[in-house]
Amino acid sequence: MGIGVYYALTFASLPAPRRSAFAQDPRGFIRGTVTDTSGAVIPGVKVRATANDTGVAAVGQTNESGLYNLPYLIPGLYKITFEQTGFKSYVRSNVEVRVSETTELPIQLEVGQVAETVEVRDTTPVLETASASLGLVMDQRRINDLPQRGGNPLELTLLAPGVANTTNLRLRKSMAPEATSDFAADGAGRYNNEFQIDGISNTAADRGRGYARVAYAPPASAVREFKMQTSAYDASVGHTMGSVVNVSTASGTNQLHGEAHWFLRHSSLDAPNFFNNKNRTPKPVYQDNRWGVSLGGPVAVPKLYDGRNRSFFFFAYEGNQFGVPSQFSRTVPTAAQRNGDFSALLPLTNANYAIYDPRSTVAAAGGRFSRTPFAGNIIPASRLDTLGVNLARLYPLPNSPSTTTADGRNNFFSSPKAIQKTYSTLLRLDHAVSENHRVFLRLHYDFWKEDKNHDFLNELNGIHQNRPNRGVALDDVMVLNPTTVLNLRYGFTSTKWWQYRTSRGIDYAALGFSPQLVALTERAGAPAPHHAGRLFAALLVGGPRRRRQLLADPLRHGEHHQDGRKPLPPVRSGMARVPEFQQPAADRQRAGLQLYDHLHARPFGQLAGGPDRPGPGCDAAGRARRVDGSRGQFGVAKPVPRPLPPG
Repeated sequence: MGIGVYYALTFASLPAPRRSAFAQDPRGFIRGTVTDTSGAVIPGVKVRATANDTGVAAVGQTNESGLYNLPYLIPGLYKITFEQTGFKSYVRSNVEVRVSETTELPIQLEVGQVAETVEVRDTTPVLETASASLGLVMDQRRINDLPQRGGNPLELTLLAPGVANTTNLRLRKSMAPEATSDFAADGAGRYNNEFQIDGISNTAADRGRGYARVAYAPPASAVREFKMQTSAYDASVGHTMGSVVNVSTASGTNQLHGEAHWFLRHSSLDAPNFFNNKNRTPKPVYQDNRWGVSLGGPVAVPKLYDGRNRSFFFFAYEGNQFGVPSQFSRTVPTAAQRNGDFSALLPLTNANYAIYDPRSTVAAAGGRFSRTPFAGNIIPASRLDTLGVNLARLYPLPNSPSTTTADGRNNFFSSPKAIQKTYSTLLRLDHAVSENHRVFLRLHYDFWKEDKNHDFLNELNGIHQNRPNRGVALDDVMVLNPTTVLNLRYGFTSTKWWQYRTSRGIDYAALGFSPQLVALTERAGAPAPHHAGRLFAALLVGGPRRRRQLLADPLRHGEHHQDGRKPLPPVRSGMARVPEFQQPAADRQRAGLQLYDHLHARPFGQLAGGPDRPGPGCDAAGRARRVDGSRGQFGVAKPVPRPLPPG
């Protein structure tokens, strides 16, 4: 497992914009040509764009071809002013700048005095014609007004043309990056999309499964707007076959604004389902409790500093406690079966339920072997294995008598609930050093944890997971001269993913495992044994894991108009599986667990066999083989000292 950081530089070479060179940026751009009434270009025109909500201005100037370009503008409404000696001033109000879009705004100046002003306001929004990129822009009004089932603004990506949902109707909460990322754009397949936030890579790469998924989904109140580009974007974001989702976070304004929200869904308002009524079990406790606050405005220190038109802050916090109910119906050993009594299965017509004594194996004609069944289908107490009996007792007793199968399958029913909790915090600071110099800093911290898989209503199968996510973005825009702009941007997102069992602290020696295996484990971290069967329910699916990942964005700087080089995509570390302790498990190359094998000291994963065959995992006499592997001896605690029969 390695962590890599890659730095790239981008330079500009052309004096004027001939195409959209900034389609990958989370901000917007205004450009155009200034002419007089005869159509002749006017060089040296001073251009100023002032944001309506912050008063922060960005300046530019037309070149010898009459072309101007105002890059790296925060999305919103602007007032654009054009001034040149010998011409009337021209003001265009309420020009909308959108994320990752370039607005073409050609202007015609009239001869006159600068003190005279021609103002155009309340016009139809200018169309984006600078590039052929297709997609969908979700502004703040749509994010606030459109329903989001999981409270995740990125759920709205499914509304873009050419996008198909490639999973079921599960919740796409911000705490569930895989569900959020599970869509296909323009037929490119699922998990083939690029995610960015404030121009910083926000895509986590799961190399084990080939997934490209979002690393951090901010609260809806912290998103100013986002754009989903589905085709014809430029090479700077061509890291994927699918779409590019570019999120621009909210920033403060000259007025102090805040909001608070609370969403609640609870099972007390739901009707019981069919299975709860059938088994007379209570309804699963479903809860979805989501709350949050956000606040933004100018930075102000009474009697010391007034940050209006210059310095701004924005803070957002959201928490979510979410209980996911489920239905669990499996087969567990009965009280009699725990003690080797399978007599209840003997009257059934299916001969597979007869059990045979492996010590009675003798050679028969045709190279076959013969065994004698246990009397009454009961294993004698002296033949029971301590380890097998102890493991069988880890299962709970049946609580739902089977009415569908004669052999008593599906005799245990529960309604376990997976508890998920997430807390997300985002802080953004914007500062205008001057009209020619603007910076912003964004910090975020997101923490998610989950307790699940309590299918047996105890700690045996429980899993605890948590995933802290941290990120930072720093952006600096400087106008060096009328034709050159330098933009420095750096950012990273760090994700750690932990998983471990809630059943830690199991005493393997008390269960009856061999001293060799006990020596390989630490008592404090030892989970319940991992084994599964064809008939009986599994205990402990999966194993302990730790994953770490760092996403680092290139450090970029570029001149005013067009990139001469494109940075390579950031290096992302893989998410490695790191075992924390030895965990006994069944040999998966053999057949499924049968309770008979497990009570009779035969290797897990071995069938009981029949009257004329030993079954896999045994020698010709039906004696249990030792199963030794990298995780220690498993299963055989009482090998049978019996010689092979003749022949």
